[in-house]
Amino acid sequence: LLMSSMNLSEASKRKMDILSDLSGPDLSSGFESYYSGYLLQEEQKLVIAKTWYAGEMSRPGCVWTHSLLIALSDKEAALFQIDKLLSLFKRPEKLSGNSGYSEPLQIISGNILRCKTDEKKMKYLLWVMLGNPPPCIVLCHNSDDFITELLSIWLMCYDDLPVDYSFITGALSIRSDSTKNLSLQFSPKELRNKVFHSGKNIGVMKEIDEIQKFPSWVS
Repeated sequence: LLMSSMNLSEASKRKMDILSDLSGPDLSSGFESYYSGYLLQEEQKLVIAKTWYAGEMSRPGCVWTHSLLIALSDKEAALFQIDKLLSLFKRPEKLSGNSGYSEPLQIISGNILRCKTDEKKMKYLLWVMLGNPPPCIVLCHNSDDFITELLSIWLMCYDDLPVDYSFITGALSIRSDSTKNLSLQFSPKELRNKVFHSGKNIGVMKEIDEIQKFPSWVS
């Protein structure tokens, strides 16, 4: 943890260290950056992180990760500001200082949902997240395919999801925090065969275009 605006427990530092690392041994087109979300239990804070592959570094496999920490009590404020939330992520640069990451960021709360969501993607993720036991894998084109809808449902339905529900939008191999697999993992379509055989008790979901009709409770 190179720079932080708050002190964290050792357990939280370890968890963030693991989940800030590269999500697999290889790169895949469309997944050079990706998002993660999880809970820091001791601080009762949600983490929404963005990771970028750091190709400018001399050692292969380096990444930058910028993590936003949001108090559980502020998740509704974050829900109403998802576009603003996503705009706060800033990729560090090799030669620039990191002091800017020591300053807390602010989001002004509102009561109007400002982000535009895709209705079919919303229904699909509701079905995946609330209708299927985790961990689950969704196959997609790129790491940004579902991010707005994913954050909307994660923040809006957080109390209805299993405790410590987590996600990553760019899993190039099965991701875990060293204790258990992340609840929802988005993988490149070309890795379909790999993820099908990568682990037990991990459900690979039907692709969104394969579903003709969602259950009535989804609507």
